[in-house]
Amino acid sequence: MVRLEFSIEIERSAEDIYELVGDPENDPKWQGAVVDVKKLTPGPIRTGSRYRHTLRMLGKRVAVEVEFIERRLHAGYTMQSVSAPFDFETRVELTRVRTPDGPGTRVETIVVGRPVGAARIAAVVLSRHRAAEIDRDLRTLKRKMEAGQL
Repeated sequence: MVRLEFSIEIERSAEDIYELVGDPENDPKWQGAVVDVKKLTPGPIRTGSRYRHTLRMLGKRVAVEVEFIERRLHAGYTMQSVSAPFDFETRVELTRVRTPDGPGTRVETIVVGRPVGAARIAAVVLSRHRAAEIDRDLRTLKRKMEAGQL
């Protein structure tokens, strides 16, 4: 099992952050590896909604389907992969905090991967690569949200 954990504080409300990060179609705006996102299920975003993410990883395009398995309005969500080549779960928690400049939100992201067989070896290299990307993405999210660009 591979587990990656990240935390960042953003000087914006949990509601503002949830509206952005809780809709996967916004991911290309702040996640560097995301090339495209397509909603696969009809209707509003809810538990059970599925999306296809097209990612650029290590110079190649990879499609991954994910599904919301939990959504908590303005508090967070959990998504899991439902297609190969990856088996992972991503949990995002939003917590209201006081920052030096006033109210803000702590964004905590936990990614758990479950590689099997030969993929376990590749998972070590890939997890280091993804950890750097996720850290960079969260700093981009903070910068853009605090500047009012998102």
